[in-house]
Amino acid sequence: MAVIDFEVAKRAIVQIYHAQADSIVGTGFWVGGRYLMTCAHVVAAALGIPARQSYEDVKEFSVRLAFAEAKQQRKRLAKIAYYCYQEAEGGKDAAVLQLLEDIDFKCEPIHISTGFLEARGAKVISFGYIDADPTGRNINTETKGTVGGGGWLQVDSSKMQGIPVREGLSGAPVWCDRTGLVGMVVARERRSEDRIGFIIPVTELNEPRRLIQGALVCDVLRSDEAQIGHQIRLAYEVCRGGVIPGRSHTELEKMLNELANLGAGEQNKLLAFIACLLNELALPAVDDLSIALTALAERFVDDLESVDFNAIRVQMREAVLAHQAQAPIPQNPALWVSVCAADMTGTPPFSIEAWLVPNPEVYDPQTGKGALKLSSKVLKTHQGIAGAAAKDISEEALDYSQIPAFMASYLKQVEDGYSIDQEDLTIELFLPISLMNQPIERMGIPEWMDVEPLGIGEMECPHVLLRSRDRLGQNSKARSRWRKKWTYMSANLHTSATDLLTKDRATLVERLREENVIGFNLDASPSSVVGGELYMLVKAGAPCAIWLRDNPHAVSLAQQLEDDLLRHPLQEVSPRVMALRRQTTVLAEPDCSDSRELGHHLAFLWENPKHVPPLSNVPLSNSPLA
Repeated sequence: MAVIDFEVAKRAIVQIYHAQADSIVGTGFWVGGRYLMTCAHVVAAALGIPARQSYEDVKEFSVRLAFAEAKQQRKRLAKIAYYCYQEAEGGKDAAVLQLLEDIDFKCEPIHISTGFLEARGAKVISFGYIDADPTGRNINTETKGTVGGGGWLQVDSSKMQGIPVREGLSGAPVWCDRTGLVGMVVARERRSEDRIGFIIPVTELNEPRRLIQGALVCDVLRSDEAQIGHQIRLAYEVCRGGVIPGRSHTELEKMLNELANLGAGEQNKLLAFIACLLNELALPAVDDLSIALTALAERFVDDLESVDFNAIRVQMREAVLAHQAQAPIPQNPALWVSVCAADMTGTPPFSIEAWLVPNPEVYDPQTGKGALKLSSKVLKTHQGIAGAAAKDISEEALDYSQIPAFMASYLKQVEDGYSIDQEDLTIELFLPISLMNQPIERMGIPEWMDVEPLGIGEMECPHVLLRSRDRLGQNSKARSRWRKKWTYMSANLHTSATDLLTKDRATLVERLREENVIGFNLDASPSSVVGGELYMLVKAGAPCAIWLRDNPHAVSLAQQLEDDLLRHPLQEVSPRVMALRRQTTVLAEPDCSDSRELGHHLAFLWENPKHVPPLSNVPLSNSPLA
């Protein structure tokens, strides 16, 4: 870590004022975010109370201070975030202050590192407000050894010219030009003729340092907590492990405070938490949250010695996989089928590929681990289809009518090769926007000499979800919108679908951009042209949509859709769609346009950003969404 010049660091030093007057009682210094360090007895002096207090006694008070060295004379308020005072020489004497407002001027924080200061013979400097002088004074001194059982270091200015440690300097940073911050001034020798003082070395400031680190992470995550709650919880559980006594926490501040006080160096749990969270969020480097978390990680690494953050990220990927592997295996295997158009028009020929994912909960979208590629070898069209002549078809050049033959092959591979029944299977069918109004759940799958609909009419049929193939080719910014919308949705699964989905076509584009709108529900087919409603849904990152395909009974079916599905909590919508389709009648004729059953007309899109297949080098649509 490059050490900043002390003259630059001085801008972070503050004057601490008495609560009832404009007199300076001591010194403090800014350490980043909204947080400052000083001595506990300085805070007590500012409040006009004895120093022997507990944090509970003082936590409701606030302290006035000014960044005079940064030419900021305005008094700012700070509340007390940490306070620990032990009266004996060598005892703890530290406080953390939290500003009530952000720093609004240029200033370099003074980081509290874990560096070691030689107990004897180290020449150090400091700056503070001796005898309440608002102009401040520099001091030079030298360490002479530990006192008070090692909690303090004695410093001596008898061989130095200039002012020694005196009253008013308490809480000032102690600086070494080689290593930066090495301690904090805490006391002076009471005999006026002695030029002796005492400092608390940074090695004895671990408790407030860890509190500050946890608070800095908490502040960064607070505004996004609702959206990324699942990833925060996973990172906490993985970093905490199962061997730590006591119950795990659910409040963000308590989670981070616990992790901040666990481990050290490469075992630093807070650093591991940031690494795990960055891995799980998979945010682009330019995302504001990614930038803030990465900056904190770099700061924490700088404050430690010989720590490789990239190595920690690799370790945390492995730790998450191990954690997930130990979790109960859910019974929700998935078949992912991707249909790709050759260009942005979405017209044939299409290409197709498929994967079986036995356990989506442990699937790794970054490596593709957990997905089994299924064979898409050249097939012959099923001769049982009326009027169809037998011919070879390829997975790299087919039209929509040939997709069912491949679906039949995939389902057979899943059942015969992996003993998975269709009723336990969820099929996620990734289609170009041009095909997203097709009734995929009614797709006729050739079986023996008959044709069966893919996802309606039987309790044994699979659950069928519509996905957008174009979404997979989007840039990192668009993918970030998708992840954020999904995270918000995941945090609000108990909210009714009606409250989360817009149905006003006139304001659809504007509403989809809103954070609390996760998709749309429409009573007629959305437009699939470039710039149409499906296009805008995907572009906005909205992960959910439900609509009725065009039919003559839209009014009554829309009311049924509202009653049977949308008024219920969002988490119930997907299983209710599956149940409704399984109870839908299989008609003798493929044309269901005049049917009064909701299941014949219902399109349902549900897009989990972690359910992204490991695509082969098949060209993506040349879509403006990409």
